[in-house]
Amino acid sequence: MKQITIFFSLLLVITLFSCSNEYKVNNIIVYPTECKLIQGDSIVVKTVIDYQGGDFNNINQVVVNWTSLDGKIATVSEKGKVKGISLGTTEITATCGDKNAVCKVTVIPKE
Repeated sequence: MKQITIFFSLLLVITLFSCSNEYKVNNIIVYPTECKLIQGDSIVVKTVIDYQGGDFNNINQVVVNWTSLDGKIATVSEKGKVKGISLGTTEITATCGDKNAVCKVTVIPKE
């Protein structure tokens, strides 16, 4: 019986701790917001996130999801690294919570 009580006490503490780490995203900004990229080259798009809640010392709790509107023109990694694949223009979107920001990427030919 004592083991069950300890188990549920620990479960309650873990639940309370995890609930206190919730956050609300107020805004997300990407930089650069627009860039020209030589075909085959890469650039890392950075983010600035304004959020409330959570533990500021544990910034890893804020997850940014990256997508490319057209992966045939430019791809993007889970860390925001954009690679120019073929000539053209596309958008790279960073999403955090219910907010998103866009970087317009134009892939240009090698000279």
